[in-house]
Amino acid sequence: MLSSPSSSYGKTTEQENWPFITVQGTNFMEGCRPFFVTGINVDNLFEAAVSDVSRAAKYQGPERISGRDMVRNLLQTASKKGLNVVRTWAHTTDPSHPLQDRPGEYASDAFEALDYVIAEAEAAGVRVQLSFVDMWRYRGGIAEFIDWSTTAPKRDVDRYPPLIVEGDVTPEMMTEERQQYENIRRALFYSDPDARAMYKAHVAAILTHKNMFTGKIYREDPTIFGFGLINEPRCEVKDVPECADRLQSWIEEMAAHFRTYDTVHLLTVGEEGFYGLDDQSEIANPGAAGGSRWAAESGQDFIRNHQAAGISYAAIHAWPDNWFLNDNGEFITQWIEQHAQDAEKRLHMPLLLEEVGKKVEPAPGTPSQLKLIRDPVYKTVFRAVEHSMALFGTLQGSMLWQMEFRLYDQSPSTPYGIKFEDSTFILVDKHVARVKTYALTHPLVFDPLSPPDTGSPQNLLASASAVPVEKAAVENNNAVEKHFSMCSAEKAALQAAQSPCWVGKTVALGWIRRCSNLPAVCKQIHTAFDEAVKTTTTTPTTATPAAQISRWDDTAGTLAAPSNVSSVGKIFGSKEECCAAESGAFATGCSSFSSVSSLF
Repeated sequence: MLSSPSSSYGKTTEQENWPFITVQGTNFMEGCRPFFVTGINVDNLFEAAVSDVSRAAKYQGPERISGRDMVRNLLQTASKKGLNVVRTWAHTTDPSHPLQDRPGEYASDAFEALDYVIAEAEAAGVRVQLSFVDMWRYRGGIAEFIDWSTTAPKRDVDRYPPLIVEGDVTPEMMTEERQQYENIRRALFYSDPDARAMYKAHVAAILTHKNMFTGKIYREDPTIFGFGLINEPRCEVKDVPECADRLQSWIEEMAAHFRTYDTVHLLTVGEEGFYGLDDQSEIANPGAAGGSRWAAESGQDFIRNHQAAGISYAAIHAWPDNWFLNDNGEFITQWIEQHAQDAEKRLHMPLLLEEVGKKVEPAPGTPSQLKLIRDPVYKTVFRAVEHSMALFGTLQGSMLWQMEFRLYDQSPSTPYGIKFEDSTFILVDKHVARVKTYALTHPLVFDPLSPPDTGSPQNLLASASAVPVEKAAVENNNAVEKHFSMCSAEKAALQAAQSPCWVGKTVALGWIRRCSNLPAVCKQIHTAFDEAVKTTTTTPTTATPAAQISRWDDTAGTLAAPSNVSSVGKIFGSKEECCAAESGAFATGCSSFSSVSSLF
């Protein structure tokens, strides 16, 4: 019998009324509250879910469970760990189970698998980020679209048959002559009329699809955090000099097309974030300090690409090993800081570190290798994210690449695979706890909220209705007014010290572990931070910014409570989070009534 979405744990009232994630200034917002991303990439969730339908007799993994049960377990565990967004593909890279058999023809079992992933994510309380197409792999990628096209030159299959391989197609797999051939064909994707039309049809098919498990149309489902136009778009300027302009034109056209169907969900490009040729920040590109311009010649232009109308936020990736960088920590810190600065001052939008990976070989790596090689890189990433959050900056979170998710016993471990039991997740647990603290003491929780600019499609808050956009915009504007009326009421409650601020405490000489809602604690911390900023601003110092003195401890690398606020440990947004074993206030969770009774 095939798996169906979970019903063993019910959704909370809060999940049942999930708001869409929106943008206010340089912040992500969940309703009236700031939303910081603590996420992971799992690109093969689709393949695991579809295997239950088409390969139901086969079972995956050492625990001998079905692919769909693996999906369910991963999402539930991610939620318990405090991870709130999972990024995956709205296509499949598995040649055996393509989402599209041919242009416009979708396999019902494959769409059912994607429905299942989103339904399970909703049940687990995790958002999903979807990417429409891939640049690297052939199946579900731009090379396949070009080969399908009736207006592009036919592939020379005798010399250059399609490269359908495990993993990404990299230059190392090809001769220099073939690299040039593939570069030229890939660049066609951004200008070829038929390829553009097929991509538009694919976007429309995804956004208007109705989930068979939840009954929700994708463009109306708040479980979906947002969409990426394409995973890591590139086109080589050395082979196609005008390709950067082609890519920019494509981004502008496809973002506008997306908005004709979906005026609500967040949208980003999905690129690595390379600065274009002669951009003022080009020196931040990998290799640029040594005189190399390969990144600037990749066709990407971080600033220009994200200025396209309809783009909600900027996203970047960080791959120190793939970019031939040895000094991982220093480069990643500078890479993040430069993009955060440019997102704030030049783009005026939130920034998300959408992918960051660190290779450990041979995979899967020993515990000592993980601690020595991978963990320091992620510690650097988390420190950069938390530093930005503590200073109310534009960087809104990170998503690790990637969860180890082996579909079959014989599937090899990947050099980037992360397991929940790895030491890396000790860092993740601590990072999640600190992010929650920042979120609960953020100025937007207590300070007046101003409505978003309803002229910007990414800031419309209501569920997208039918095309045309004009009708959706009118309905969205009405919803904006209703939404901010509700936020004003919530803000009044927050300012009256009635906000959720759950803190763990032990009583009865430490025998009883319980969580209490102490909103005055969060209010006190916020007020103390605010006063510290004002005090420091009136007596400025050139050595340390005012906000840094009040919220960030450089020595500890974490949130610093002002001296007039006693340490309260971790802060949580709900009793369930606070009492959760391992990730909550206590390693073994809160005391139950039966366990307390047994003490007396």
